[in-house]
Amino acid sequence: MALRQRWAAVGDTLVVDRVCRGSGEALSVLVGRHQAAVCGYLSTCLMDHATVERATEETFRRVLEAAEREDALAINRIRLLATARTVAVQTWNADPGAGAATPEFLEWIAAGGAWPLATPAALYDAYRCLPVRWQVALWHIAVEEDDPALIGDVLGVSSARVRSLGHKARHSLRDFYLAAYERAVIDRPACLSYAREQVVLASRAPGTTMTEHPPNCRPCARVERNLSDIDAGLRRQLPGMLLGWWNDGRYRQMKALALRDGDPRPVARRIRDT
Repeated sequence: MALRQRWAAVGDTLVVDRVCRGSGEALSVLVGRHQAAVCGYLSTCLMDHATVERATEETFRRVLEAAEREDALAINRIRLLATARTVAVQTWNADPGAGAATPEFLEWIAAGGAWPLATPAALYDAYRCLPVRWQVALWHIAVEEDDPALIGDVLGVSSARVRSLGHKARHSLRDFYLAAYERAVIDRPACLSYAREQVVLASRAPGTTMTEHPPNCRPCARVERNLSDIDAGLRRQLPGMLLGWWNDGRYRQMKALALRDGDPRPVARRIRDT
């Protein structure tokens, strides 16, 4: 707890910079912030606890090596989980007969590890237009629903500012989303009018209504569903589009267990020693 307090609101970018400069304490802080998530994700892929622990350490090693090699100081949760997925696939490929993979993950691998490219991706496309900092904020806030104190530490702000940052990120995402939809329906006057009204509504008080669009317009109805609860839309689309493999219920369960039981210091020490 004292370690976390000393590094409170020191963003991950600065923490990784200190890690790359050789700070063992900074490495413990970084592991402490993300160990439960990486371990929880790997537990949706691999069955054996010792294998999950080794894969967790390997995930941090690879990302830190890339940060040093590329001079990329920012490590974010999505990058860690994507690396963990790759480590899990390689772990299974190294010894398929060991029965290390969970049945669901094995089924995903057997199907070619395919991304759900057929999924409607408009909200995802708008998300990818955001600055990386806001992408990270919305991932933690909307997809993982992390504790505001942790989100504040990761982003380098006070926990009180997390809500405001999330509001700004959602507003910007909404603008990108509607701008793309306007371009898509430029030759459909009723839909174009609806999209432009949604832009105006965003600046008005909650509950304000304008011209009702024809209820049988499925594309506009999809837009309205996405905009009525952006966080839920991001939870539906982002994990699959960004990571390919995602088992939401098990991830949350295993992450909670890892958060309760995890101690970052031994993991950080082993990573530092190698």
